[in-house]
Amino acid sequence: MANSKFSVLDDAKYSSFMKLLAVIVGFGAFTDLYNTATFSGSAFSIEPYFGINNTTFGTIGLVFFIGAFVGAVIWGPIVDRIGRRLSFTIDLSIMAVFALLSAFSTSVPELIVFRFLMGVGLGGDFPAALSLLAEYSPSKVRGRLMTIFWILFGLGGMTASLVAYFLFQHYGVSQLQWRILLASGAVPAVIGAVMRITSLSLPDGL
Repeated sequence: MANSKFSVLDDAKYSSFMKLLAVIVGFGAFTDLYNTATFSGSAFSIEPYFGINNTTFGTIGLVFFIGAFVGAVIWGPIVDRIGRRLSFTIDLSIMAVFALLSAFSTSVPELIVFRFLMGVGLGGDFPAALSLLAEYSPSKVRGRLMTIFWILFGLGGMTASLVAYFLFQHYGVSQLQWRILLASGAVPAVIGAVMRITSLSLPDGL
């Protein structure tokens, strides 16, 4: 193992950079699940507003995951060409833009398109995030850093559920409930993108 080309990373000293990387990458995971869960939390308000049933609502939700699948496929070559440093900022920016556009949807087709494109952004973030964290983590603390990643991921879903609950308590079944909820997904996306721009320094090409 001493002669392995990966030994420099595997045996690297556990530094503040490693902790920062885990938080920055994990905050993207927080954003991913937050934006996934906000749509579920908007069901009671979106369905009567657009006059749709559970089946149609579920179909719109499915489109988001189709977008994530498409994003995971197309982002691979993009990341190889522009590097993860830049792509990490772009994918969260995409999620921020389409979270806001989703909140201002005036029809079901608009909402479907915006949710699909948001999913494309998510599909580019998740695979690259996991691979980056695994590659840069020393082997002796890799499990610990991956735990931070998954904790932040779970917190994203829990936070979205709490926000949905409080908005429902305050606004009830109304368009304000679902519009504010969907728009709130832009907040962690913007914060995550800014963190990555200002804090994450990777070698060129990564």
